[in-house]
Amino acid sequence: MNPSMPSPIWPPHCCVPAFLGCAVARLAGDSGALKDKEIRRKLATAVRVTVGPTDANPWALQVSSDVKEWGVTPEAAKMRLELVESVLGVEHNLVLDFVKFNMVPFEFYEDEVTQFSRRGAVVGISFDYRELVRLSADGTEFHLTRHVARLTPHLGEEDRVPNIHSPEFVFDYSGDIWLFDDSGEMGNPGSVVNWRRLVSASRMADGGLWVVRRP
Repeated sequence: MNPSMPSPIWPPHCCVPAFLGCAVARLAGDSGALKDKEIRRKLATAVRVTVGPTDANPWALQVSSDVKEWGVTPEAAKMRLELVESVLGVEHNLVLDFVKFNMVPFEFYEDEVTQFSRRGAVVGISFDYRELVRLSADGTEFHLTRHVARLTPHLGEEDRVPNIHSPEFVFDYSGDIWLFDDSGEMGNPGSVVNWRRLVSASRMADGGLWVVRRP
């Protein structure tokens, strides 16, 4: 699937509600709740996703011709986490943190991830998708730019190795890693990518870690 096309599960630019919904459901709710299309629609509406004028928009989300307004900003996502919890019917007891890679010393990237993971957090990463893949195999440029995907494997995904829980994911790791795309915009719910290239793509977007955790 070309990532410029709508996902069969989520419309374009819904990576934030997809990631947050998955994380909240994992930590405090019903892990199967996001199978319900109406729940997904409510999540996208609650965090106020903005799409482009030519994007598929079956849920009547906000529309803007300004590419900078597409999706949801980290700041807005943080303010609206309680709304995600409300949609999923859980208590407002989770926290969303951001750790920008441009603020982390180069050698501490893996430590940041593993420390949050050991505390039971769900960790995602924001990055420039075009920087990660550049061009599709047929030479068509991908239109997906800023994106958020999950690093933490959920139930049923632990055998997809290497992932951030794998023993080899330690200081100065430079191999491949599983990246889980809850919105499906990358064309596959799970992909193996090079960790260092992923970090570079994140730094290009002034991105970093999205961490959903208990206080």
